[in-house]
Amino acid sequence: MNITAYITRAFCRKSQGGNPAGVVILDGEMSPLHMQKIAAFLNFSETIFLSKKTEACYQALYYTPTSSIDFCGHASIAAFGVLHQLGLLSSQQCSLETQAGICAISVANPFIFLKLPLPLFGEYIPEDEVAISLGIDEPSITSTNLKPQIASTGLKDIMVPVINQKALLTIRPDHDRISHLSDKYGMIGMHVFALDPTSKVTAYCRNFAPRYGIPEESATGSSNGALACYLFKHNVIEKRTMLFQQGDILNSPSDIHVRLTTQLNEIDMVECGGEVSIDKTTTIQLPT
Repeated sequence: MNITAYITRAFCRKSQGGNPAGVVILDGEMSPLHMQKIAAFLNFSETIFLSKKTEACYQALYYTPTSSIDFCGHASIAAFGVLHQLGLLSSQQCSLETQAGICAISVANPFIFLKLPLPLFGEYIPEDEVAISLGIDEPSITSTNLKPQIASTGLKDIMVPVINQKALLTIRPDHDRISHLSDKYGMIGMHVFALDPTSKVTAYCRNFAPRYGIPEESATGSSNGALACYLFKHNVIEKRTMLFQQGDILNSPSDIHVRLTTQLNEIDMVECGGEVSIDKTTTIQLPT
C-alpha cells in the first residue's frame, strides 16, 4: 500500500520559514498503528490525516512522532492549503471535525484561516516553577504585571509573559522540568511571549512541548489563538486583529495572524491564519 504524504510549511513569512507538517489525504480507512508509523517516519512535530466526509466537511486525526493528539492548528491549515493549491476544494468555507470539536476553515488568499474552539482559561502557575523550567530569572516574568496562566483554544498551554525580546532570547529550557510541569498540570507545554507595543507585531513568541517530543516549535496556531484570548481577557490588547511572530531563533520565521470576534466584551470567535507552502511529496510504502 503506497501512501502519498505532502511535506508542507504553514504560517510562512513571505513564503519563507513556517512550521513543517506532514499532510496525508486519506481515501479510505487507516489503522492508528499505520498513522503513528507514518508520523514517526516523517518526523515532523505533527502530521495530519485528513478524510473527506461531504463536499464541505472533513475529518482530521493528528499524530506527533510519539503519540496522537486531539488537535493541531498549523497542520490543519497546512492540509487545507494543500487542498486549495491542488484545486480540490469545492467551497471556500469548510468544516473540520477533530477530537477537540468542530472547526471552520475559510480561504482568504494568500491565507488559510481556521476557526479555533472558544477559549478556556485554567489556573495560574507559580512564577518560580515556570522560571526555573525556562532557565531565566523570576523577575523576567513578574515585572510584566501578567501572570503565567493555562489557556486553551484547542490545546492547553501555559501562557508565559516575559519582560522583553532579550529575555525571550535568553531562555535556556530545561526540557525535563518542562515535561514534568506539563504532566503535573495536564498541559501540552509552554507558550512564552514578549509584547511589542512599538510595532505591528503584537508579540514575539517561543513554544516548548517536550512532553510530546517537541523541544521547540516554530509556529503554533492554537497556542497563539489562546494567547490572543489571554491578552484580550486581561485587557492588554484592544484590537481584534493580531500578528504574532515565532520561529526566528530556529531560522524558521513564521507569521501567525489571529482574528477575534467579540460582543459585549465576550469572545464569540477565534480564528488563526497564515500562508502555506508545499515543498514536495513523498511516497511511503506500508504493508497491506
